[in-house]
Amino acid sequence: MVSKKERIKEDYNKSVDTYDSRYREIQFEKFRIMLSGIELKEPVLDLGCGTGLLQEFLGKRVKLFGCDFSEKMLEKAKSRGEIVKIVDLNKKFPYENGFFNTVLSFTVLQNVKDVNNFLK
Repeated sequence: MVSKKERIKEDYNKSVDTYDSRYREIQFEKFRIMLSGIELKEPVLDLGCGTGLLQEFLGKRVKLFGCDFSEKMLEKAKSRGEIVKIVDLNKKFPYENGFFNTVLSFTVLQNVKDVNNFLK
């Protein structure tokens, strides 16, 4: 039996070719609203970066690291210029505390088992 987490990962891997056309507009609107008036201090982490739409939105003006658990999504994010790492956000985080000056996450909490633990 496939776990819920593995099913979600499979779904993201399968949707990589249609993800941007389906979600670009809504994601860009989220970015515009949430980043309005915020100074991004590098290095910046995009948790649950998906295909790297945030990198596309920001352009090359910000050094952006992306974490996701979908290998296919990360391939696309890397092609956009993100420095990517595969990460299971329900497990140990692979970066040291204090490594990032800004941490962003737009569409990942719905896929995290224990939100309180994740935020710690």
